Amino acid sequence: MYFPCHFLFFAHGVCYRPRTMTHLLFLTPKEKEAFQSAWSAVAGDCTIQDETQLSYESEADMADKLAGLSLETPEAEEFAKKLAERLGNAESIEDVSFDDCPDDVLVQLMFALGATGVSILIGMALVNEPDADAVEGMAALTRVRHSMLAENALAVA
Repeated sequence: MYFPCHFLFFAHGVCYRPRTMTHLLFLTPKEKEAFQSAWSAVAGDCTIQDETQLSYESEADMADKLAGLSLETPEAEEFAKKLAERLGNAESIEDVSFDDCPDDVLVQLMFALGATGVSILIGMALVNEPDADAVEGMAALTRVRHSMLAENALAVA
């Protein structure tokens, strides 16, 4: 699975592209173990913090949000449908390129996937051979999830 280095990070309604030399990753203990073993060659400029938040959506909530997603173009609808079907069936999305997904659609997809779906993407990415761009994408994904978990915790409180 390839996550482009321009992967978006959003929090509190602000959307931006992370461009840092040191990458901050929020990883669960299981992800941390996988990252340190499989990604050790490219992990030199990474700072890892433990992801301790637990405010995940249910898989049913994720599926409902994805099913209700309304996008403006047929291509975006097809991309979202393909992604939802594969994730819903626990199928690989390794051949799905997020590089071809418009930024505005990507933001909507991340919201629809929620922290649960983003965690699935992180898990899938961790089993692939990484490169320098993949580290930046992984950092962005973990930060997106971290922000979502924080927002979910506020919603519950």
